[in-house]
Amino acid sequence: MDDFENAMVNAVNFSPDFIHDTFTIPQFRLMGILSSSENHTEKTINLQDLNLHGKNEHDASMSRLDKIQGDTLRVQPDLVQKILDDTVPISYPYLNTSSIGRTRVRREKESCAAGSGEPNQKITIGPGVGEGALALIFIGEGVQDGSSDAADRLIVRKERLREWLDLEKIPVGWRRSKKVVTGTNFLPLLDRVTFWRSHWKHS
Repeated sequence: MDDFENAMVNAVNFSPDFIHDTFTIPQFRLMGILSSSENHTEKTINLQDLNLHGKNEHDASMSRLDKIQGDTLRVQPDLVQKILDDTVPISYPYLNTSSIGRTRVRREKESCAAGSGEPNQKITIGPGVGEGALALIFIGEGVQDGSSDAADRLIVRKERLREWLDLEKIPVGWRRSKKVVTGTNFLPLLDRVTFWRSHWKHS
């Protein structure tokens, strides 16, 4: 498990504590691999464990099908295109917290219509919001000072997101953050995507 943490520190400059507390420990516990008394660095997984449905693989993903629809592993280009079209107006060249909020509302409606049931806060909504916020903090551009205003001003170039999701690779020209990314940077993004999800859901 420490290999996951070291890779994220080196590749994207997330702080070790942020990765440890927000990603590694919760995810491995969610998969039933880690108890509160165990040393996470001594635990290993098979990569297929990362596709456990209702655990760290969830319905209403931004770019993948629901379990009931079949293949949950492969990126769906048509879903990626819909993410890019969720901006207001569609021609706006960047994604932001508002457009990601619209994406979350759309995907939850599509998931429900597909027969996956009403979105669940813990299994579907929360992870979906986190998925969107991660896109913003990972390949976004702008100042991340921990404020709501800064979170709403963070942008992602549409073609950069397409390259990241469709091709599943680091976008050309991307550079890791020079500043260590902490929970202080991430939580406002979660809050603002949540806000915009609620806004668009009730609009």
